Amino acid sequence: MNSWARWSSKVKAPPNLVGHFLTYLTLTSISIAQPILQLYGENLTVFTIAKIGEWQVIGFAIFVILAPPLLLIVLETVAVAIYQPWQQIFHRVFIFLALWSVTMLISRTFSFYIWPLALLVSGLIALAMLGAYVALPAVGSWTRIMSPLGLIVFILFVIAAQNVIWVPNIGAADVFVNKEKESQIATPRQDVSVVFLILDEAPLFPLLDSEGAINESRFPGFASLADSGTWYRNNIASSQETIEALPSILSGVLPTADKEPLLADYPKNLFTLLGGNMAMDVQEIITSLCPVSLCEKAAITSGNEGVVPASSLPDGQNTSEPTESTSFSRFLLDTSIVLGHKLMPPGLRRQLPTIDEAWGNFGDMEMQVDQDETSSSEDVVNIAPNETLPVINYESTEDIKLSKEKWRASGPVSQVLRIEKLIKRSSSQTIPTLHFVHVLLPHRPWKLSSDLRSSTKENFPPDNSVNVDASRDQYQKFLQQYVATDTLIGDLVAQLKASKNWNRTMLVVTSDHGITFEPGEHKRNVNPERSDTMEDLYKVPLFIKYPDQILAEISDCPVMAVDILPTIAAVKGLDAGWKFDGQNLRDQCPTRSSRSITWPGNRRTFVSDQSSLQNRVDKYSTWVTTGGSASAITPFGSLMNSFVAESSSVQEPIVTWTLDDATQFKDVKSARFAEIPLLIRGTIQVNATLPKDAVGLVLIDGRVSGMIGELSRSKAGARVPFVSVLEPSNLTKGAHEIALAIASGSPLSPTITFIGSPS
Repeated sequence: MNSWARWSSKVKAPPNLVGHFLTYLTLTSISIAQPILQLYGENLTVFTIAKIGEWQVIGFAIFVILAPPLLLIVLETVAVAIYQPWQQIFHRVFIFLALWSVTMLISRTFSFYIWPLALLVSGLIALAMLGAYVALPAVGSWTRIMSPLGLIVFILFVIAAQNVIWVPNIGAADVFVNKEKESQIATPRQDVSVVFLILDEAPLFPLLDSEGAINESRFPGFASLADSGTWYRNNIASSQETIEALPSILSGVLPTADKEPLLADYPKNLFTLLGGNMAMDVQEIITSLCPVSLCEKAAITSGNEGVVPASSLPDGQNTSEPTESTSFSRFLLDTSIVLGHKLMPPGLRRQLPTIDEAWGNFGDMEMQVDQDETSSSEDVVNIAPNETLPVINYESTEDIKLSKEKWRASGPVSQVLRIEKLIKRSSSQTIPTLHFVHVLLPHRPWKLSSDLRSSTKENFPPDNSVNVDASRDQYQKFLQQYVATDTLIGDLVAQLKASKNWNRTMLVVTSDHGITFEPGEHKRNVNPERSDTMEDLYKVPLFIKYPDQILAEISDCPVMAVDILPTIAAVKGLDAGWKFDGQNLRDQCPTRSSRSITWPGNRRTFVSDQSSLQNRVDKYSTWVTTGGSASAITPFGSLMNSFVAESSSVQEPIVTWTLDDATQFKDVKSARFAEIPLLIRGTIQVNATLPKDAVGLVLIDGRVSGMIGELSRSKAGARVPFVSVLEPSNLTKGAHEIALAIASGSPLSPTITFIGSPS
């Protein structure tokens, strides 16, 4: 008999193994399974984003319910096998751990000032509960009797998640097709393609200058879009929550609190309206509104030029294949981080990765993204042997499914590739097609620089700091990613214009909602007492370039997100008999006396005009100059990129400073998506009181490349932590010298004191 057999023959399971398991099951169902499954059941988007399949959803629920008690019973069995005399002690230790998780869940909402005290109090309560468990047999019996609670939690979850477990069989809608030629355009309705790009967390105010026009010096891409079509300058979002705002855009109806962004809740949507009359090229990442039968594959034309009506496409063009699923282990890791936020006291929760900046990969695991990513095509069918017609291939959208996992791994970088795929396909397609993409840009995390390089992910909190400098630093980081997004918008407009598709394309660019950087306010939660921040959250861009549109227009009509789908339907000449909350913008300016907005559990009237929006533009311009580099701080923005001569002094410098991780500047990379030191941190020791208008100037090779606003009114002896967002154009390939200077006085004729390199 080998050693393993001899050891295993001596192993004795704890007495009443089943009873112990049932006790663990009851306690962990309360502390782990119920809060997690209730949270996920109320936010089914997590499954659609992670591309977790139907059976995996059920398996996930079973795992969440059974894994914790199984782990505890296995550990108890192993411990007893190692040292049987302590079997009762081991059991009580594991009961204490299970009870502690329960008390942590209950006590997490109370403020204990410091997290060790919170752990101590919850631990003492758990210890008292253990005493009752040991002293009163009825407590143990009651706990075992309550073990069916796990089954109840499972059933309630399945009921809540039924729309992702059993996806309804919904296809294209039956529509009336108006084949009469529209007087305003030369392109027949049936030949019009729709390119629809929805940005995320993209407010309107950063795009504007002091006159209310697009800030062309900073956002030339959006300016070219405005110059090519109709800019609806007075558009508002339906909600500040993506899972409400996006379905509202796609369905043309105002959101309601009882609906999830799923096909079962929104069967009447953009995709089912257009799906029977044109090819589909759809990239969803948050919602799951497009039927698999319509959007599992994209019809891609190649070879010959020419246009054919979508009605001549063969039946079954979008035959589905097994979908690519997100790594289940990655999904479970995310769940463990969510559990930490549910159980741990506030002090410890702050040490965990944030879960509000992204839709997954909270642990920030790296994943390689292929910049030259291309899709493999399958020649399913040629529409006809006639050489005058385009050859149609059906390209698997597996890579689109994978884009969800790539977002979880690399965030904004993956979204750049999704827009570039849209640009390539929309400019080369030769049959009427809906090209739809929702991208999480310029949505957090803000990793992109304005020149499409990358930076370290910052764990910014969901609440803006009450400190103006800290809020401004985050706004500058956001602007970098917004400018990067602008570059892609410019490429989209330029390449569509250069193609043969420009005139026959209806191009729509908008955003689901905005974001605010108001100090002391939550970045996204609505404060109904702050109408100013509601401008940040609800005023979003809307640009529509209509087919054959020649003249640019600016409309100040009271437009809403729900107007977009009725407008697309009118341009395409399709009528399904649906009732929309929105109106057709192509033919009329809505005459609304008020507009309705939504946030979770509430709805209110939104009153706004151009002056309200301009007030927000002017407010943020007191932080960051509206022209030029987003790294320039008001009022010394004109100094950006100027040279400051090095000087020496025998006197003690007015400040000395240190820079965190200065080695980053020894070898800066220039490749696209390469990580660069876009945001720097350090400390400044103030040796003499500084003027109230003092601003630090970060010099890269002598050129002003960043600014530090934290120095204002600093007293002698102060130790000032700082953050500065640098100008990427000065972070060229190779090594760089970093120095500091201080500016004060008149912005037109400032006094500049050279400090030197960090110590």
